[in-house]
Amino acid sequence: DVNAVDVEGVKLADVVKGGGAERAGLKAGDVILEFDGVATKVFDDLRLMIEKKAVGDQFRVKVRRGEDELELSGTLGERPAE
Repeated sequence: DVNAVDVEGVKLADVVKGGGAERAGLKAGDVILEFDGVATKVFDDLRLMIEKKAVGDQFRVKVRRGEDELELSGTLGERPAE
């Protein structure tokens, strides 16, 4: 669940247990700076990039975690039922 916007990216409020984001190593509080090499300034940017992919597609993200920047990769999972 992504819902907060940071000045330089999209801050993750929560990560679904067992989901694609968690399997890729993303954690609540991470700030997504890039998705597949494209800057993510606001949540809608990130949402649109994710929507262009299919379940099972690979993705790469650059995140800020505290003082560190990390590059992670994973496989897009199914969106959980709401």
